Amino acid sequence: MPTEIHIPAPAPSGSVARLRNLIPAIAALIDRRTRAPLGSHTPNAAAPPAPSLYLRLLHGRTDPAADIEDWGAEGPVLGPFAYIHTTYMCDVKFAAPVDVMQRFFPEVIADWRARGISSATGPLCEWQFDILADLIHYDGVLYGDWSVFADETRKAS
Repeated sequence: MPTEIHIPAPAPSGSVARLRNLIPAIAALIDRRTRAPLGSHTPNAAAPPAPSLYLRLLHGRTDPAADIEDWGAEGPVLGPFAYIHTTYMCDVKFAAPVDVMQRFFPEVIADWRARGISSATGPLCEWQFDILADLIHYDGVLYGDWSVFADETRKAS
């Protein structure tokens, strides 16, 4: 919440009087900020949110043109992610901790480390799935359906 400073009207005696009137307001603001909980007045200083989203892949196939008679292969549950973002079914982007990237995208992390890319050290790594014919490509399989949920206890539903 922004803090307002009420600056008194300037005294007729000039600049020195204006500064004397302003100093107590600045001192009060500094006092309030130093007593506030850490991060309460600087939103960018807060730690990234704890990852808690999972992505369940469903209706898998290896050929994008395959006419699936049934539901297709059930895929893995990936995560936890800090966020998952889809743009016009052209991009499915996400952020995950390094250990999640290492577990589900080991080739990506290995490439980043070999090239000295700082994303390989976290705390969160941003990446995206390859999309082919409106299907998410993961580990050699294309998935036409997916669910996003908040924790592992809900993955079976």
